[in-house]
Amino acid sequence: MDNKYAHMPSENIINEAVNNIKSRGINVLVVDNKKQALEKVKEIIPKGAEVYNGSSTTLAEIGFVDYLNDGKH
Repeated sequence: MDNKYAHMPSENIINEAVNNIKSRGINVLVVDNKKQALEKVKEIIPKGAEVYNGSSTTLAEIGFVDYLNDGKH
């Protein structure tokens, strides 16, 4: 069974998704890999903020849940 989420979509598909999200007034940041994604998330969350991840698979996959659980933030 082919999993369409097992590989990166084309740049055109990414750009289409970004434009659709932005058209709804939501800011979008695009990075190249999960390491960059984790660093960007850590960078944009203000120190002392409370975070609710809503059982996000994406946040778990980039390592953010582990980062929160280690308590060293």
